[in-house]
Amino acid sequence: MELPLEKDGSKPKLFPTKSPVRITHFNKETGEPTRQFVMQLENITKIPWMYFAVNGLTEILEYAPSRFLVLERAFSAGHGTNGNTVRIFDVDARNASNTLNIENLRKEAYTAATKKLVFDFKSVRKQLKENIIDNLEGMTFGPDLPNGNKTLLLVSDDNFSSIGKQISQIILMEVTIKL
Repeated sequence: MELPLEKDGSKPKLFPTKSPVRITHFNKETGEPTRQFVMQLENITKIPWMYFAVNGLTEILEYAPSRFLVLERAFSAGHGTNGNTVRIFDVDARNASNTLNIENLRKEAYTAATKKLVFDFKSVRKQLKENIIDNLEGMTFGPDLPNGNKTLLLVSDDNFSSIGKQISQIILMEVTIKL
């Protein structure tokens, strides 16, 4: 789920690439796919000092028809507890092509969803436990606040890592949704 299908495009690299991920809507009653759109992943922003680096879509949350908050989490090995880059994007698929019947995105023309960066966790690193932006992979809306704004809950896991320090995090944010 995090990365493009091999036939559609390459994995994100340090330089800009075409790294399209497909997001499919399903009919809740029938379980059948009804629409699919493409979103381009961002490139990796940190040079990996060891062999491994990745950026992928780890969570998607619809807040209005064809409008989403998307969590992208990148990791570059060799940076210790500073290896993760985590960002939230506002994705608008209202004008995106329906790619459900496209077999190979490299060979067909389509219009991807638009996206805009709305939050980069590096801006709050010093407010997080041990100044670590960890492996954030889950996101959901929490209760509405008395002022009408929504809460957004994010969660990481520690991957049961034995090769480096990772922590479990739960982060609560206040968000304003503008339609």
